[in-house]
Amino acid sequence: MKRYLIIVALLVLITSCRALSPSKDDLLLNSTKWTIAALNQKPFPFDRNVYLTFDEKNQKIAGRAACNSFSGSLKREPSGKIVIEDLVSTKKYCEGLMDQENQIMTALPLVNTYEIKAGMLYLNAGGESLMTLKPLR
Repeated sequence: MKRYLIIVALLVLITSCRALSPSKDDLLLNSTKWTIAALNQKPFPFDRNVYLTFDEKNQKIAGRAACNSFSGSLKREPSGKIVIEDLVSTKKYCEGLMDQENQIMTALPLVNTYEIKAGMLYLNAGGESLMTLKPLR
């Protein structure tokens, strides 16, 4: 009986430590600068100046849309859903880029889940992919 209790206690300890440690996907999400490969399921023109970064520790998202820099808050709910809100950006006008920028800034607050598969980040809303991102190298 004593041996059984020790085994159960060890299993609980191991499981709780695993729950507290960040997953490989969480580390990839937070340590990577991401660029958009597709927006609203349509290919997005590659541009090194368009990127997103995630910082769950400080609950922030930041980046650069087609023309302007932006930042906002990032929260992960216990259910695993994420909330991106309170987005603010600089207000520069860039000829020919404002439509892309508006699409990005409109899509971000709609995101409610994400997944990382094969090194690609998928930002989703209602089960549909809004953005597909790849690591910026």
